[in-house]
Amino acid sequence: MDVDQSADGEGKDAKETKDTHPPVKKYKMTEAMKGLIWNLVCLSNECCRIENEKKYVRGQSADRIVSLT
Repeated sequence: MDVDQSADGEGKDAKETKDTHPPVKKYKMTEAMKGLIWNLVCLSNECCRIENEKKYVRGQSADRIVSLT
């Protein structure tokens, strides 16, 4: 048995040289899909805003502790 051949009898080179094409079927973005994506973008932006606010507040509280000592 040749080591370079797969179970289906094709060699490594045969699989690597086959052209791979993107899927033929394309999907249109419906209004519902656009709305969902927009809601996810808004949620992501809100998460980033909250994270930045948390870092700011923690930085402020650390400054207060240093100034009290």
